[in-house]
Amino acid sequence: MKAMAEPGPGLGSPGSGRPGSVSLAVSSSLSAFSSLRRYGTELSVGELKRKLELVVGVSAPWMELELRDAGGELLARLEPDDALLGSFPVSDGCGLHAAALQSALRMGSRMTSQGWQQEMQLSPLQQPGAFIHLADP
Repeated sequence: MKAMAEPGPGLGSPGSGRPGSVSLAVSSSLSAFSSLRRYGTELSVGELKRKLELVVGVSAPWMELELRDAGGELLARLEPDDALLGSFPVSDGCGLHAAALQSALRMGSRMTSQGWQQEMQLSPLQQPGAFIHLADP
């Protein structure tokens, strides 16, 4: 007969909704807005980052995650990417803050629905509505 593990924070504790999931207030260093999201505690940090890309506007490789209590105090930095969300002191009502690494901000990158793209200057001929007038022979 297998021994049952005691549920810990975020692992099916009372009031957590579904067993093995937590409701987190997700915020980003790129936005003043936050949203309430539910994630499974069995997700790895890397998987969580990929799920958050379009929510917070930061690409997973350039994202740093911080777990905060309801008062905004830092509980843990979520690393490494192969660690499970449930291995951190996570519970309903915690904050999950996504920050863009400084190197990503210096590159002048921006997030689109297709992923990260480098900002670039268009020449006058590449501007929308530009055309080339060819002289008559």
